[in-house]
Amino acid sequence: MARRKIQETSEVAMKIHGGTPSNMQPAYFGLFATLSNGASASTLTDMFYKSPTVMTKVIPNVVNEKVKAFENSKTNFVRSVNVLYRNGLVSKEKYISIRSALSMNNKENSNSKSHTEFLSNCNVPRILPYKELMYKIKGIDIGNLYDLNEQFCTGLGNDDHIEGKYRDLTELLLRLTQFYLKVNEHRLDKLIWYNNKQAGHFNVAIGGDGAPFGKDDSALAWLVSFLNCGHRISSRNENFLLLGANCSEDCEAIRRYVLKLSQDIKEIEKKTYSVSVDGQLWNVSFSFDMFPNDMKYIAFLAGELSISATYFSPFANVKKADICDTKSTFGVEPSHKWKPWTY
Repeated sequence: MARRKIQETSEVAMKIHGGTPSNMQPAYFGLFATLSNGASASTLTDMFYKSPTVMTKVIPNVVNEKVKAFENSKTNFVRSVNVLYRNGLVSKEKYISIRSALSMNNKENSNSKSHTEFLSNCNVPRILPYKELMYKIKGIDIGNLYDLNEQFCTGLGNDDHIEGKYRDLTELLLRLTQFYLKVNEHRLDKLIWYNNKQAGHFNVAIGGDGAPFGKDDSALAWLVSFLNCGHRISSRNENFLLLGANCSEDCEAIRRYVLKLSQDIKEIEKKTYSVSVDGQLWNVSFSFDMFPNDMKYIAFLAGELSISATYFSPFANVKKADICDTKSTFGVEPSHKWKPWTY
């Protein structure tokens, strides 16, 4: 009975919409056009849910094609970068683990894994594989990189040579101004122009710090940020790398770099620059208003002896010889062994 109804309907559809027994496509397209244009969305939904062919074959074909296109899209690249850099750079192993957790699940009664499906035969979109993501990231134009060893190690012994790269401060600042001015209208925290300065005056925070790291047991980074945006005061998500090297923070090569940097800062603060953003010409200027370094590095930058040589605390007169004393106390009374520094 059902087969006869299908045959009779097909014959009528061929007469109306065209087609032959060997090529039913025109008739089927005509029937579907009538159905999709005449029936309501809720009716079509009910019909699709009741059709195993539609639910297990047709919809998965459409969805998986869209999923594949999404996985290769710029949106998924940004999504993958967001996972990689969320709350700090994650390791390769951690990223791969996160990717697996987001898109794979364990099969029941088995040690193997399968793709997570949100619908029968429809896999959830996956973030990019680690190697593909890193390849795309390395292809991003971040401007010119300069070699620290070539620029600041001339005349130094082999033991004083360092490995690292830095970016020209002026070039980096102008790139950042173009970026922030372009995206400002889309941000919730709009740019703020301080001290009655005209729009386009950026307040810069710049600083560096070293830490034990890697095979050379020391690493150094200098960062730049604008106080006009984010959390205003050195927002952790608004810092940009100016220099990175495998050396101590006060080695001779870095001392030479700091001398150059101080000259660059003086020249930058004297000038006004023009940048084009979406066809609009902006006059931008900079002032360096914050140097978020620790006490030791500030002493180095100022050419002074660091207080950490013997008195390592910037808050109290604690000496290296006293650090194992667990019974003495800190305070302002005469009975206290350690007292605050008088500033």
